[in-house]
Amino acid sequence: MVICNQCGHGNEDGNQFCIQCGSSLGKPKTEEHIQHSYGDVAENQTADSNETATAGISASNDALAANAVSSDNSAKAHHRKPLILIIAALVTVSVVVSALLITRTMELWGPRTIPVIQVSTAQDAVAKLKEQGFSVTTKKMFSSMKKGAFIGLDGVKQGDKISRSTPITVMQSLGPGVPEGTVGKSSDDAISDVKDMGVPVTVNKVISNTADKVVATNPSQGNPVLDISDGIHIGVGVKGEGIPIEIAGMDKDSAKSDLESQGFTVDLQPRFSGKDNMGKIVSAQPSIGAPSSSKNVVLYYGADASQSKDVVAPATNIDGTDIHIATGASALAGQWCTDDGDCIALDDSKDKHGNDALALNDKDHDNELLSMCNYSQNPSAACAAEQIPGTQAFAMTNHLLAGDSGAFEIYANQGLPYCGDSVFIGGIAQFCIDGKIQTVSVNDPLYSQIASLPRSGLEYKMDDFMLVVPVGAHIDTLEQNGYFKDSKQGDDADKPDATRPYILRRDPMAYDQTTAKYDSATNYTNPFVPSEKGKPVKFAPYPSAQKAYYLVENPIQWDALDVDAHIGSQGTDASSSSKDDEAKTALSKLAGDWTCYTSDRGDVINNITITEDGSFSGTIRVDDQPALIGVDHDVQHIDLSGRFTWENGAYSIHDVSYPDGNYTHMSAASWKLIAAGQSVAQWDPDSEAGRDLSHAGMSLNDPLSKDVLYSDSGAYVRN
Repeated sequence: MVICNQCGHGNEDGNQFCIQCGSSLGKPKTEEHIQHSYGDVAENQTADSNETATAGISASNDALAANAVSSDNSAKAHHRKPLILIIAALVTVSVVVSALLITRTMELWGPRTIPVIQVSTAQDAVAKLKEQGFSVTTKKMFSSMKKGAFIGLDGVKQGDKISRSTPITVMQSLGPGVPEGTVGKSSDDAISDVKDMGVPVTVNKVISNTADKVVATNPSQGNPVLDISDGIHIGVGVKGEGIPIEIAGMDKDSAKSDLESQGFTVDLQPRFSGKDNMGKIVSAQPSIGAPSSSKNVVLYYGADASQSKDVVAPATNIDGTDIHIATGASALAGQWCTDDGDCIALDDSKDKHGNDALALNDKDHDNELLSMCNYSQNPSAACAAEQIPGTQAFAMTNHLLAGDSGAFEIYANQGLPYCGDSVFIGGIAQFCIDGKIQTVSVNDPLYSQIASLPRSGLEYKMDDFMLVVPVGAHIDTLEQNGYFKDSKQGDDADKPDATRPYILRRDPMAYDQTTAKYDSATNYTNPFVPSEKGKPVKFAPYPSAQKAYYLVENPIQWDALDVDAHIGSQGTDASSSSKDDEAKTALSKLAGDWTCYTSDRGDVINNITITEDGSFSGTIRVDDQPALIGVDHDVQHIDLSGRFTWENGAYSIHDVSYPDGNYTHMSAASWKLIAAGQSVAQWDPDSEAGRDLSHAGMSLNDPLSKDVLYSDSGAYVRN
């Protein structure tokens, strides 16, 4: 055995290095040699050699001790290594844990705290949350808040901690409306759902086979309120005489048979509707659900683009041939809304000749009339959607209705030009000079002089124009024929829902030119609408789901129903405020510009502007020499102001600033409003109102061409 001088470990003979510490063994002493040396020193001790022996023994012992210490230290060092590693690991873990705790507290990882959101719109709330790294979705719902407002967060609140993978739902207001699932509830439950929408709530009685349950609503469930003053209607079923609500949605032949078995005489007529309602009853006259003793009824059933002419252009027999005449625009009457809740109302109305028209009402329009063809004193000729036998061409040849796409157009002002800011028809007593309409009686000595003056200031404007697309219309055909200004954008997911009839509104912002002169350059033809002479400018925007206004179907005429209760916007009885609402609605109908032609010479003309609260202001224009157009002369302008009120179902006038009734024609207290297209029985042409209308070039024997506000003291015509 060979002993290592470094660590004292015994190694096998012949080893050159220690297997314990790896040191070189050199020429080590054997174990026997060491023992023999120690024996020799003990046996041969002498006085002289004692010191030497002692020194040798001491050196040897020191070496052995050193070797022992070295071996012990090496062993301790060997055992300390795992401990050091453990301590180092613990320190590392401690540092990591501390870092994790700090970064978690800083919310650099792990759950996050929902911040305080102080914004007004849902769009801003979404943007703020996304900026801070949250996943965000939007939930749209009806509320008393305005459309687009930030209602709050769904299921969580500001200050809550949530997982990073959990999306936050921002609630966005659609404005007031009727939630899905309202039909079928009890009256109390339905009222509870809508009473806090911030609009009036009316409970109506609806003739039904099911009593005491909500059987219908207006607007239809899932749709927003369009008329804030009218608010929400809840229809509760009652037994009674009339067409029951259950007729709605029935197959047309079954519904006809059902009512005929009850003694009704039934006429079936088509109306545009959704794909699921084809051939089913969608409305009626008298109204479905309304109390009525009449046994003669019209049932309207769902139709698609294949029946477009039958719906809006009823056939008229001309010289033995049935010709479709486009005078049935009122078939489109109703509410039309985008999926985002932007709505327009198309109300049944009459044009200047008493033909069916639509009154456009939305946030930017008040009773703007829309029709389907160009102006003419002979609608049978101007609105023929097909060629009349014996004629070379027909007026609507360039209208879509005359084609086979199933789509068609409706537009404002029948393609007429403007004189200044007023639509100009012209005629024997009206002229446009320097952009102002001049009305002169043919009996006026100055008539021939004025009639000879050059016409100036006439131009065409890009008015409201809409493309109506019933279910089944061939939009691809229109695209192939170059009808649209722009090409398709996006994928098929951006297309409008073809299972519902919809309207597209032309966007003037998509055009560089929105006016055109009324002159030979335009062939005296409006380039913005179709006419016998040409097609309109190409339509923009291209059809998309975001731009489509879909028909909101509702089978009931709500104003024909009995009222059971008025509920205020906060759930309180609104009978005390209903009169205020009635007055507000009535006065809003007067809003606009009005003119009174107090003389057939045009020497006194009153122009006033009435606001929605009934107050008005304007001027009395006194011109002793009205024929001197374009020549400097004295013209007097007198300020005129006052206010209208609505009391006991009639308009009254108050506080007229200028007392001379000979100029103002406002001396009478009680006034009436007659809408364009209506007739008034027993007009007295010698009354002040009759003379004023005659001065305005309006015939008293025909339906009124414009709205008229009149009294015993005079008449004002809406511009």
